[in-house]
Order: sequence, then structure tokens, then C-alpha cells
Amino acid sequence: MNISEDFNRFYHALLKEAFEKASSVSFRDWRDLNGNGCLKFYRGEAPFGDYDCVACPKGTPFEQDTSLKTIFKNMNIDYGFDENGKISTTGITNSALCRHIEWITKILNQNGIEFEHDIQEFERMKQSAGII
Repeated sequence: MNISEDFNRFYHALLKEAFEKASSVSFRDWRDLNGNGCLKFYRGEAPFGDYDCVACPKGTPFEQDTSLKTIFKNMNIDYGFDENGKISTTGITNSALCRHIEWITKILNQNGIEFEHDIQEFERMKQSAGII
């Protein structure tokens, strides 16, 4: 089952807002082996930054993907895999995408980033998809 257009639109709006608000994203549960703190990704073009866009165009090779979307997919250990690596968001279920959205929201809230997305709309979407 592929995700619905509503969930995909909501997901990309959340990523866009996160990109605009965050100059960096820290993952408290991951340790930076090159430093003493948690793993942290910075917005900006290489070599000074780790991500420079919300999402790269389809077909961008993994090793060239510098998007916030891909960082979140790779850091979420509960995000699905296939034989080629992480599954495209268009190939997962609505409930899997909801869990991913909730995980992203939790990580960004830990970074002090609040969202203006409509919580009631998200709850309505989950209910209409039979997720809650």
C-alpha cells in the first residue's frame, strides 16, 4: 500500500518547516565518535554543512544526497529497508509514515523546534486512515 497524497503533502510541509527553522539537528541517542557529544548535523553546503536542501530530486545517488529528508530516514532505525537500502517514502504505508512523522517531530522538539502544523488535521488524517 502506498501513502496517500495527504500524508505525503503533510510530511513534506513538516520537512520544509524543519529545514527553515533548524540550523542544525542533534540526535541525543547517538554519540559522535569524533567528539564528546551527541551526533549533530548542520545545515549548509559541503564541506561546512551536512544538509543543504529539504529533499533531493528523484534519482539522486545515495552518496550525493545531501537532504534533510535522507538524514531523517537514515537516522530512524525503525524506518523500513529493502534490498537497495531505505525504502522511498512513496513505498511505505500511511501508518509507517505516521510513525516516521511522529519520530521526526519528537527529535525536533528535543532540539527546541516547535511546529505550526495543524495537530488536529494530522489526527484527522490518521483517524481517516484507520491508524488511531
